[in-house]
Amino acid sequence: MKKIVTIPNILTIIRIALIPVFVAFYLENYYLIAGVVVTASGITDICDGFIARKFNMITDLGKVLDPIADKLTQATVLICLCLHHINLIPLVVLMLVKEIMTLLGTVLILKNRNNETPYARWWGKLSTVILYITMIVIIFTEIVQNIPSLITNGLIGISFLFMLFSFINYFKLFLQYQFTNNSQNDI
Repeated sequence: MKKIVTIPNILTIIRIALIPVFVAFYLENYYLIAGVVVTASGITDICDGFIARKFNMITDLGKVLDPIADKLTQATVLICLCLHHINLIPLVVLMLVKEIMTLLGTVLILKNRNNETPYARWWGKLSTVILYITMIVIIFTEIVQNIPSLITNGLIGISFLFMLFSFINYFKLFLQYQFTNNSQNDI
């Protein structure tokens, strides 16, 4: 039996458990605590991946659960932030489109593969890190009101570009897989 109770998987579950904690504090205008919760979530995300690779604790459950925790956290935080920052709406829309397409692509890939779980690529990880930084800075702007909107708008734009870059690369990877898989099926 494969081991599924690992430190990285526990950290991922903690990250999921932090989502309602963030929402409660953010909606009650406790922005400092909400920012600390998102920062802790981002740190656990980095730690679980590092520990999994460094100590050979990579599991199929972790490969599936980690991106789910990422997407749930990102979507929740972004939607909450949209209450005060409507300029985030295009980022939320892009994220939703990207994740729906990624989900559909993953389902098709899993359907055609021999039990091999797809994994995150560097461009997806980089996009996630930049998005976390953007979200944390925006949360802390709720506390420090005199941060220029140029900074937050710039971060939103950078996040959008990296998310778009990630989407395009995953889409290309999906197409590459589809063409490779279809040509092998024709033989």
